[in-house]
Amino acid sequence: MSATQSWTRAVLTAAWITGVVLVAMRQLEPPEALPATAPAAEFSGLRALGHLRAFATQPHPFGSPAQAAVRRYIVDTVNSCGVRAEVEPLPVTRDARGGYPLAAGIAQNVMARVPGTGGTRPLVLLAHYDSVPGGPGAGDDGEGVAVLLETLRALRTGAPPRNDVVFLFTDGEEPGLLGAKAFVDAHAATVGMALNFEARGSSGPAMMFATSKGNGWLVRQLAEAAPYPVANSLSYEIYRLLPNDTDLTVFKQAGVAGMDFAFIGDVTNYHTRIDDVTHIDPRSLQHQGSYALSLARRFGNLDLREVAAPDVTYFNFPGLGVVIYPMAWCVPLAVIAAVLFIAVAWLGLKRRVISLEGMLLGAAALILTVFAEAGAAIVLWKLVRLWHPDFRQMLQGDPYHAWIYRAAFTALAIAVFATVYHLVRRRISMASLWAGALLIWLAFTAVTAISVPGASYIFTWPLLFALMGFAFVAAVRGGMAVLWVCSVPAMVMIGTLIDQLFAAMTMMVAAAPAHFTGLLLGLLIPLVEIITAPRRWWLPIASVLVCIAFLIAGSTVAGFDIAHPRPTSLFYGLDADAGRGTWFSGDARPDEWTAPVLGRSPRKVSTTMFMPFLKWPMFANEGAAATLAAPVIERLDDSTAGDTRTLRLRITSPRRADVVYVYGDPRGQVLSAQVNGKSVGPDLRAPDNKPGLIKLDAIRFDQWSFEYFAPPVEGIELRLKVKGPGGPLVVVDQSYGLAGSGAPERPADTIPFPWVTDSVFVRKSYSF
Repeated sequence: MSATQSWTRAVLTAAWITGVVLVAMRQLEPPEALPATAPAAEFSGLRALGHLRAFATQPHPFGSPAQAAVRRYIVDTVNSCGVRAEVEPLPVTRDARGGYPLAAGIAQNVMARVPGTGGTRPLVLLAHYDSVPGGPGAGDDGEGVAVLLETLRALRTGAPPRNDVVFLFTDGEEPGLLGAKAFVDAHAATVGMALNFEARGSSGPAMMFATSKGNGWLVRQLAEAAPYPVANSLSYEIYRLLPNDTDLTVFKQAGVAGMDFAFIGDVTNYHTRIDDVTHIDPRSLQHQGSYALSLARRFGNLDLREVAAPDVTYFNFPGLGVVIYPMAWCVPLAVIAAVLFIAVAWLGLKRRVISLEGMLLGAAALILTVFAEAGAAIVLWKLVRLWHPDFRQMLQGDPYHAWIYRAAFTALAIAVFATVYHLVRRRISMASLWAGALLIWLAFTAVTAISVPGASYIFTWPLLFALMGFAFVAAVRGGMAVLWVCSVPAMVMIGTLIDQLFAAMTMMVAAAPAHFTGLLLGLLIPLVEIITAPRRWWLPIASVLVCIAFLIAGSTVAGFDIAHPRPTSLFYGLDADAGRGTWFSGDARPDEWTAPVLGRSPRKVSTTMFMPFLKWPMFANEGAAATLAAPVIERLDDSTAGDTRTLRLRITSPRRADVVYVYGDPRGQVLSAQVNGKSVGPDLRAPDNKPGLIKLDAIRFDQWSFEYFAPPVEGIELRLKVKGPGGPLVVVDQSYGLAGSGAPERPADTIPFPWVTDSVFVRKSYSF
């Protein structure tokens, strides 16, 4: 073969791989948003965006005046659609979970019921209308509220559904699913199924990322009804391991079937000031709305008394929509793959295309390569954060312009693979290397089919097609076109998975997409052979240069400005007992804003007396004692029976703080505790066993405690039954913002850390 022919084959093959992956990724993009002039019966992303512009203008955390304004907007909009909106204030408590204390508050859910013509059980569409204190919540979860409002309007234009359709706008999701729990406690027995709409970012395709158990019927209805379904069973296998929950979690724990929908692009905006309307992609709203309206019409007219069916494995594939098959098929498919592997390996050995030694060395080489790629990703990210130390402030895991680093890390993974491939290829034939890679893929197929069948498809189908390609090569020793065709499932499924892993796991876990990049290239070894045939070292060298180019490009935009603000943190705590103030910050180092109060050499602490459950390294420095009123505990009743003491107390926050924490004496045993008649102890643990939550609970401090969100001006009533020595109760109240602390004004090019916000804490202990 001439050099020209070799280069032609290499370029065409590289173009084929790139084109297939890009086309596959294009299939998952959200649809274009319909204009506000779209027909009334259709969902319009731009009409939904109009709702967002009206209410997602400022932070509206649980219990705040700004949240009350959002609630009024929802009620008025629902009523304008000819449906009566109801506000249901309910006291509620939340389990201790994820390292946080028990929680309580009064949730004010908004409900709107579109009456059916006489169906079975209601369908509930839900989204939460509170935001975090540090951002306006246009994505989380203003988009869900806007989607529900536009869906309600569109649904009312047609014939009434068979079942009642309930639009539920939940309160207090951010403090811990309080509104969802209040609704479920009161109404779960009447619900047929629930669809929850969320966001962890501002853009990207909306995915159905989690279901209840027994999802076979649900997934099939989704695939048939939704015009642009994006869903795979791998996402839920991953999600159920993470310490994350949505409002749907509470419904599932109560035995209600349902599905979770969300988009997760641009996670850097999540839970921050820039989670605003200007950053929301209307196409993502359109995609969410396409689910909400189509499924409201579908499930609104089906029998919802029996919705469970055996779990299924499912995934997207261009041209086929959502591929669905029973999980019971996973092990037989793995067996078929094993039989086919044995057959093609025997054929390869018989025809002397491969050797047993070469195949085993090829398998070892792929394992080495995959771990080397993951290690290189970890090391490179550490180096990037050393070069740009302020990236440590990006607690979501991604820096701004994350796509640049994703491209750099993918190029690095390709360079590592190509280097190892070239070195090993000197001793082993291409076919033996490929057979070794297929052996590793077979191992992953078998393990996942048995242990996590919902994830097994990602290995099973690329392997089956690759084995067919190997059989052809072993039989006729050629056929570039056949290799191209047989590689399509791998490129489509793994290529899109790598992109989704970057978005879901962020750069903090770049080792995950690096793993799959190596595995994909192992399955594409014949194509790698074609691409590198003209010059063995051109691919690793070119990949390294591409990696360097993207890293340089990343450095040019790595700074912070008003459009890309730097997350920083500052907290003030007043110990009213000692009359002493303290400044705290979780930043990597003091900066121009925090240094005036932290000093240039602040001490390091791992927890504080204000939030002892929070294990987080912080800087601390003594400060002036601010003039702030301390929270008050008033004894209303006190009785003793044997060694058990019952206390009735009233807790108030004279400065109208946003949260009140109460910590019991570790020496005493809390037998029971009620806040406004609702139990908060002695230890209401989360009812599920997600590994991520278990890990966080393991670091939870061993002390009875609870937090009350948005306490009313008249205070809350706590009834405690304790056994053992009577020690002090500690009460801490927290107000959002730094008013009254004497803090310098926050610079315009900074924002509070995501998930937390600038706060003032006041602590006081009481002995009874």
